[in-house]
Formats: sequence, structure tokens, C-alpha cells
Amino acid sequence: MTALEGACARECEGLLREGSGERAGERAGERWAIGVDLGGTKVAVAAVSSAGRLAGRNETRTLKGVPPEESLAAMVQLAEQAVCDAGIERTAISGVGVGAPGPLNSATGIIHFAPNLGWENVAIGPYFARNFPGIPVKLENDANAAALGEYRFGAGRGLRHMVYITVSTGVGGGLILDGKLYTGASGGAGEIGHIPVQREGGPRCGCGHYGCLEAVSSGTAIARMAREHVASGGGGLLAEMAQAQGRVGAAAVGAAARQGDPAASAILKTAFTYLGGAMATVVNLLNPEAIIVGGGVSALWDLMLPYLQHEIDSGSVAGFQNKVQIRRAELGRDTGIYGAGALFV
Repeated sequence: MTALEGACARECEGLLREGSGERAGERAGERWAIGVDLGGTKVAVAAVSSAGRLAGRNETRTLKGVPPEESLAAMVQLAEQAVCDAGIERTAISGVGVGAPGPLNSATGIIHFAPNLGWENVAIGPYFARNFPGIPVKLENDANAAALGEYRFGAGRGLRHMVYITVSTGVGGGLILDGKLYTGASGGAGEIGHIPVQREGGPRCGCGHYGCLEAVSSGTAIARMAREHVASGGGGLLAEMAQAQGRVGAAAVGAAARQGDPAASAILKTAFTYLGGAMATVVNLLNPEAIIVGGGVSALWDLMLPYLQHEIDSGSVAGFQNKVQIRRAELGRDTGIYGAGALFV
């Protein structure tokens, strides 16, 4: 018996996300996919319907530092449990979509390098295909998957041309052009986080270059600037938070800025001004209808938006800025699951 057949053979009642008590597979005409969101700190899996419903959601911490085979086995187990909990019949599953960090090759299903996981050349697609025989499996860059999720089920509904930007540990992006996910010649399109924005004296980015957007606008960069402020003898709320908490992250910088701390406000101004400038470049290049911003740092939306809007208004070609909307992502922590599922539904 295969993994999927074994999961479907178990007697599970499958409650929907809204808690209606109805079995997930009972609505006629709905198609289903399994969405797998592989992140640096967690793996989340659920069944995703063509109507935008989630069922059987499960997650676990990413098994960083252990052999990839153990992590893959745990991911398959989560997918099996999602099928079981959702009460979906085998014939209703269109495919298994996996969103993951890269660089990766969607055609072969291989993650070439995922530094946050310590993975190199891991054949995640073929592994899932062996455990779910007869069901298509597709691996996609996590930011691309998130873009597709917001386009289908979130803040991008009804659009044809949109850019998704995630600002979290890093800065990533995905492109929807003329209603289709655009990944470029080799799958690398949308890497807005590696647009150089501070060439002279800019901080070193994880990619090895200097002054990338990710190195000055990500949550990691915001936290680094806060540490530098405290280490240089700077006072104020950031110093107090560092002393009390032992560390200051992006959320703490946001809290301090909301209380009027000048250093925190200056850090966010720097980060969000660079982010807005990069967005203006994207607007001039692609002329999207909207830019959708997600990721953990988007929790600072009220502090972020004025800088983004100012930079787009001042940096875009005349006439563009009045057509481009800046929207906050709607799907929250499930964006990656929705996007992975949307590869098939």
C-alpha cells in the first residue's frame, strides 16, 4: 500500500478551517491539491481547494541540521495526515505542490542550495513522487508560490499584473504577468531582494554581494541596525529593550518607533525608503496594477506604507504612480500553503 493509499484508508472525519464539520471532499465540483510550505523554521501542509478552502492543516518545526531524508520523511507524513484529516478521496487530488527556498530547479524537483536548511542538491520532487505515485508533483520557489497564492486567493484577486514582495528574514518576490506566474529563463525571476540599492559602503548580503535590498530592508537588516546602534553606545528605548530582552528584533524596533524613539524611527526610515525605491524601479520596469507586500515585517504596515508610497510617487515614471496600488498581503502565515496548492487548482 502506498503512503497516500494508506492515508486515505484511515477513517478520518476532516474538519474544515471554518469548523463547519463538513467533510472536505463533499462539495461537488471542487478540485483539491496538497500544498506544502517548506520554510527555514517550519513545514506547514494542508489540502487546498479550488474555492480557496484549507483543510487538514498540520505543521512541524523544520528539522534543520538532520539528514534531509529525515525532513523529507516528516514532510510526507504531514501530507499523509493532511489527506487523512481532510477526508479527501484519491481521485480528487490534482497534485502535490511544494514551495521551498532555493536556488532550485522546478523541472527536476531538486533544491540545489538552501543555506537556512543546510541542504544541497536534495531531490525533494522525486521523493514526493515516489510516495504519491500517479499524482503530479511540482516544486516551486517559495516566493513565487506565495505570489501565486495571493493572486489566486488573497490580495491579488481580480488582477492580471502584480508583484508580490515578502519582507521577512530576507526579501523575496514573485511576478504575476498577464495572469501567469513568470519565473524567467531559469526560474530566477522576481529576486527583488538582490537588487543593489547601496553599492558604496553597503552591508554584505547573504548572497555575497554588497548593498542588496535584502541587506538593508529585511527584518534581519532592521535587527542588525538596532544592534549596531546599541553597540555604538546609543541610548533610548532600543538600548533599554536590548538590556531587558538580550536582543532587539524588527518587531521591537517597530514598537520603539511607535513610542517615538528617534533611533528606531531612523532605522525604519532607512529600511523602508530603500524598499520603496526598489519598488519604484519595479513599477517602471513592469508597470503592474499592484504591489502586494507580505512577510513578517509587513506587521509594521502603518509605519512602512508612507515611505513606500512616497518613493513610488517620486521615483516612478509620470503617470504610473496613480495606477499602482500598494496592498498588504491577506493570507498571513498560510500564504505559502495556498500558493503551493495553487500550482494545481
